[in-house]
Amino acid sequence: WKSEVTLPNGETKRYLDLTPDEILQFHKVIHISEKDLKENQGGFKMGEGRVKKIKADNQLILKKVKNSSGVVKHEEMNSFLFTRNRDSQGASFIAHIRNAYSHSNISVDGDYFLIEDYKDIYKKGKKVGEELTAYGRIHRNLLFPLIDCMMEDRAENLKLRNDYEVHN
Repeated sequence: WKSEVTLPNGETKRYLDLTPDEILQFHKVIHISEKDLKENQGGFKMGEGRVKKIKADNQLILKKVKNSSGVVKHEEMNSFLFTRNRDSQGASFIAHIRNAYSHSNISVDGDYFLIEDYKDIYKKGKKVGEELTAYGRIHRNLLFPLIDCMMEDRAENLKLRNDYEVHN
């Protein structure tokens, strides 16, 4: 489905043009962000294992930038720029996907998800604007396998770390 709605405060929200399976997958991302990563955000190694292979095979750029001035809207496909808002790069990436979906800031552009995440800017307790903290276009057939690989690699990394700590 595809539609826009204007809220009572005048803000316009767009609803997503997603398949039922994609909606379920985004809800899985919310679960990962809210449950699996709540207490331990470590274990991600974004440049290793299956994640490294997926990035190379798909010419995928996942780039953590120092601050929001480095997050710019761009036309590149399979590119995602984001600020670090959690304890690790992997947890930050997943949190930005979760936030974008939860705030209706994901849309479909052909075969790609257009993903945007914003942080509210306040002065003296009043919202005065928004700051773009993540932006990217990721192929619809790539996003969820990427997140699955990230979580599988993370589970293996945490197991290896726990095994090492027990034996040393």
